[in-house]
Amino acid sequence: MFWKKKNTEGKSFSLFRLIGKDKLRDLIVNFHVMLELPVAIYDKADDEFIYSSDQRLCRLLVRTDSSLADQCVFNKSVFGALELYRDRLTVYSCRCSLLHGILPIIIERRVIALIIIGPYRQTISAITESTCLQDVNQEVLNSVLFQAPVFSEEKIKQISDLTRAFIKVIVAQGITMISLQNEIERRQKVELDLIANGKEMISIIENLPNPVFYKNADGFYLGCNNAFCEFTGLSKHNVLGKTVFDLFPLEFAREYADNDRKLLESHDYCIIHETTMPDANDIVKDVVIYKSCFQLNDAQVVIGVVIDISEQKKAMEREKRYFRNIEFLYHSAIRLVDFSSDSDIFKFVAERLKILIPKSFIVVSETDFEKNNAIIRATNGFESYNSILIKLLGFNFNGRKYPVNEKYLLLLDGNVHKVEDGVFELTNGIVPASVSAMIEKLLNIGSIHAVGLVSEMKLLASVLILLPKGEELQNTHTIRLFVQQVALALKKRKAEEEKNLAYESNRMKSMFLANMSHEIRTPLNGILGFCQLLKKGDLSFVDQEQLLDLIDKNSHELLNVINDIIDISKIEAGQINIRERNFNINQLIREVIGLIKVQQPRYGKEHLELRNSFPLVDDAAGLWADDLRLKQILINLMNNALKFTENGFIEIGYSIHTGNMIRFYVKDTGIGIPHTMLQSVFNRFQQVDESVTRKHGGTGLGLSISKEIARLMGGELWVESVLHEGSVFYLSLPYITNVSINENSGGDAFAKKFVWHGKRILLVEDHYRDYVYLKMAIEQTHADLLRVENGNDAVVRCRDYDDIDVVLMDIQLPDIDGFDATRKILADKPDMPVIALTAMAMEEDRNKALAAGCMAYLAKPYHYNELFAIIDQYLKQ
Repeated sequence: MFWKKKNTEGKSFSLFRLIGKDKLRDLIVNFHVMLELPVAIYDKADDEFIYSSDQRLCRLLVRTDSSLADQCVFNKSVFGALELYRDRLTVYSCRCSLLHGILPIIIERRVIALIIIGPYRQTISAITESTCLQDVNQEVLNSVLFQAPVFSEEKIKQISDLTRAFIKVIVAQGITMISLQNEIERRQKVELDLIANGKEMISIIENLPNPVFYKNADGFYLGCNNAFCEFTGLSKHNVLGKTVFDLFPLEFAREYADNDRKLLESHDYCIIHETTMPDANDIVKDVVIYKSCFQLNDAQVVIGVVIDISEQKKAMEREKRYFRNIEFLYHSAIRLVDFSSDSDIFKFVAERLKILIPKSFIVVSETDFEKNNAIIRATNGFESYNSILIKLLGFNFNGRKYPVNEKYLLLLDGNVHKVEDGVFELTNGIVPASVSAMIEKLLNIGSIHAVGLVSEMKLLASVLILLPKGEELQNTHTIRLFVQQVALALKKRKAEEEKNLAYESNRMKSMFLANMSHEIRTPLNGILGFCQLLKKGDLSFVDQEQLLDLIDKNSHELLNVINDIIDISKIEAGQINIRERNFNINQLIREVIGLIKVQQPRYGKEHLELRNSFPLVDDAAGLWADDLRLKQILINLMNNALKFTENGFIEIGYSIHTGNMIRFYVKDTGIGIPHTMLQSVFNRFQQVDESVTRKHGGTGLGLSISKEIARLMGGELWVESVLHEGSVFYLSLPYITNVSINENSGGDAFAKKFVWHGKRILLVEDHYRDYVYLKMAIEQTHADLLRVENGNDAVVRCRDYDDIDVVLMDIQLPDIDGFDATRKILADKPDMPVIALTAMAMEEDRNKALAAGCMAYLAKPYHYNELFAIIDQYLKQ
């Protein structure tokens, strides 16, 4: 019960009279603005309040019900019942449940005043509880109470901390004024004793620790003490008989003389003058001069006492800076919550540090140690130098990359470091030494400081603070706390972003799995159903042909789904390889059109017109690129056009553009794409909308795969579309033609007949169905097909007999795998052609097969003529 302890030591101080009501009112008004809460101070000695506002809510409540005044915090009788504590906020609840925070203001171990914060509410429910007051207009009362702000416990703790800091400022000023009052009283007593005791008092003055001088009414010095001589660096001989104009620079002398004149003209006993005075080292000190005028031997004498308050001023300035820094960090923390991107946060860092250090140049760089570089993300202070700097550097430094070295690891401690290196060293030579020197001269750089934005021992970014010559870096502790705030904000934003990405990824994967289930089950259901119908055996030849066509169509649809899944897996694993060769563009497009013509009857769209545009004649239509991947993209675009076009035409073609680029296009008159979806259609699992998905099917992977393949080929894929009118997809690739055309490229292997009389082929395959398929297919070539079911039998068969011409090797086998079997066969028969036939379709599997010694690699499922074309190459050898 700190407040109730009676203190009888010493006299009572009035805070209002010490500091002044007007000055206190200005302070609490500013504090009110910062807290967004009314502030009041109660002076115990004067028994009086001053307010930062009119306390509208409290007045309204009292007017609502006069009985509430008995427990109002501003009723002076209330304080007698309060229990206040020195170091923590006391929360007082009025009868109406409004809350006020109260803290004592203590000077020289005496409570001289109270600071009251509020009113506010801690919970909404408090209002409901307060409405149980009797004889009160509930509606009016609630309308008043709901105007009070609601604060959480965390917010109240912040307000308590800020209030204690504010009290420190008031106490510091109060102590200063008490010291000044005490000094005035002491000096007045000295002066009276001096008059009473004459020479004896002058002897005492000589030995006072504070500088003292006395002069006549004309301003000529009559004497001074030793402390005055030490402070000014002047001897008594040089002071006697001189005026202030002889002893001090003109700007100081005029001020001192004016104050002497005011004292003599006003007939006041004493005046106090706060000013500055140069000391013996020509350092200008903050001083307070007490001057009194008295009669000595019928003459007016002015005596002055100089008190050096430089240290007190510095202490007060430190307190003010401390308060400003708290406010700076408080508002920074609030604003950091609002940013949604790293770039906005980096700009905010540069802006806020410029406010904290006005004469600085700020550079904020995002750091990536994995890539060993940093990127300048934000700057401040360079605006008036931008044009000159760009001319010197030859580039705009915003967004510029530069390498980082091990020195940046020092910033992981989160402290502010003074950097001894210059611009040349900081940029690892990106900015030449001569240009660095010119930049440092242009900006008048005196020192460079660096601090890191660190989270979990990872350097997220670095801040460079460039100061002009003559400037010292202040507020380093505040800077360190600020960058810690920023690092936490970056970490929180990144965690939120990762959470959103994970949520979106899971959502898209769930959608993908549901779509895959539909896309796989639909054709599989057709295949199984049509096979069951064929098994019945009572169908006509025409019906059988129709069912076989439908089985073939559904099988290709199922294969396309699987190929899409494999391609997206290859892209994620970085296993998509681009194999460039020379081919004929016109021939490739003709093949694409031929494949689409085969698809038209399956969609019931034979009426659609297929157009083409060939600006180059066949002899000049050469291109060096990956023809298989290009065909994959164009087939995907044409298939999409076929799906989404009901009437009109589909056109495929190309044109040559400047910059050695060739632009392919697929144009349709289909349903079109909404403008808002032009970019998202290239996202994985994304289609225009669900209704289209249900009507047209598809995995939603084709365009994403095509765009990634286009990027790997050094090109770009994009779309232009008008809803309900049609779309045009463009594919831009490098146009390289410096290799002669192979006239046979793009030949149709499916139309070729293969005859291999007397040739013997060994199939290493453990699945009987695959053996039956190949046996029936190879019979038409007149070759013999032998089969073994495991790798060891294949090794023995090839080792013991010389009648095998080609080996078709499966990879997943019951005993040893196809890789080991191939190595063992080639150890005995180095020239034996081994062709890998496997359902392992990843690029890594292909590379393993070739590394094991296989001459070729073919992934299941495959068309038998595709296999025959490969076998034929080695049988001819």
